[in-house]
Amino acid sequence: MKIARRNLWLGALAAVLLGAELYVQRPWQAHSARGPLFPDYLPELARGIRIEEDGEEPVELIRAEGGWFVSSCDGFPARSYAVDELLLRLGGVGPGELVSSRPDARGSYGLDEDAVRIQVEGAGGRKLVDLWQGAPEELREGSYIRPEGSASVYRAVALRRVFARAKGWLDTRWVELDPGRVQSVGCRADDATFDIELAEDGRWGSGSSSLAPAPVQALLRILSTAVFSEVRGRVAGEPAWSSPRLHLSLGTGGGEPIELSVLRAESGRVLATNGSWASDWVVELPHATLERLEESLGRIQAEL
Repeated sequence: MKIARRNLWLGALAAVLLGAELYVQRPWQAHSARGPLFPDYLPELARGIRIEEDGEEPVELIRAEGGWFVSSCDGFPARSYAVDELLLRLGGVGPGELVSSRPDARGSYGLDEDAVRIQVEGAGGRKLVDLWQGAPEELREGSYIRPEGSASVYRAVALRRVFARAKGWLDTRWVELDPGRVQSVGCRADDATFDIELAEDGRWGSGSSSLAPAPVQALLRILSTAVFSEVRGRVAGEPAWSSPRLHLSLGTGGGEPIELSVLRAESGRVLATNGSWASDWVVELPHATLERLEESLGRIQAEL
């Protein structure tokens, strides 16, 4: 009798749990049955993205050989993983969570003057996605969206607020560097000039002089974590780059060395280039990065 009662109780519990599961799944099932808001869209079809917000320069991202690039920043490389994530999340936007169809309610969802417009184009300029996104401050996750030309507002839990400034899409690493692969370092600077190589015993040296790994490791750590703040155009044959404030050449044991140059412009900005980039872009580094570099190079020079 006790076993029968227990089975009856377990059966009732299972029925409750099953009902709860079906209730939770229902919105997803409705979403899947209706399909996506933009049925012609697939992430792999995207060739260009335009992001607009009042008061800001439009962000234009283009897909080309090698990944995604920010055309509004002299075609500098974008953080491709961030672009791919956006495209993937756009593919998951569906009509399953309609929250309003009233044009006068847009402001409640951040879809007034604070809205961001996101457009995705395919080959030949074919429009794949065109929507407005709103994300009020009180919204903890996701956003609200409204397709262009529609009054309907939908809740998009998986679509976070999109960066509406070009800087937010840039791959701001000055140099992509694995310190463990560097085999040689050459330096030409006002207060430091040396060429050192890594020996089999792990020490660095030049001729009869040698030094412990620590100061060189510190330099490589600075370089591998350095990020720039802005793209400032291109070198374009400017004579100042023929004699930069400092120049570094990093050999990695294979292929061409990584050539890095830094100068201080008349404006006081710290400008830098990287010979490994696909084009001769000029970027602006924080003053603190230059100070740390010069301090590290001086330490190496003093120990040789």
